[in-house]
Amino acid sequence: MGEDRYSIDTMIKNDATSIEEKLDSIIAELRHINRRERLRTAGGIVRFLISIIPIAIMLFGLWYAYRYTDELLNKVAQAAARQAAAATQQNAAAMLDTSALDTWIKQYLQ
Repeated sequence: MGEDRYSIDTMIKNDATSIEEKLDSIIAELRHINRRERLRTAGGIVRFLISIIPIAIMLFGLWYAYRYTDELLNKVAQAAARQAAAATQQNAAAMLDTSALDTWIKQYLQ
């Protein structure tokens, strides 16, 4: 097996090293930890910014709907009225079309 830096053999070997070497290894480990923590912090900030975007979009949509509710409702009502008028006009044109009625009457009377 590979040598683990926390194994008993390693600790026994390290007892023979000088205090300065031990301090240097501690400093190196702290630098490594510091670098890792900086990366984790940066990653957390990026994740936070990505997660806040949908919330910001939702809040903007709510504000926009609140601010322009009257205009939005007017546009929806106008579009519904146009569609209803077009459907009514088509039905009225079909009812006034006497050729279809004449054809039906002729078939019925025969």
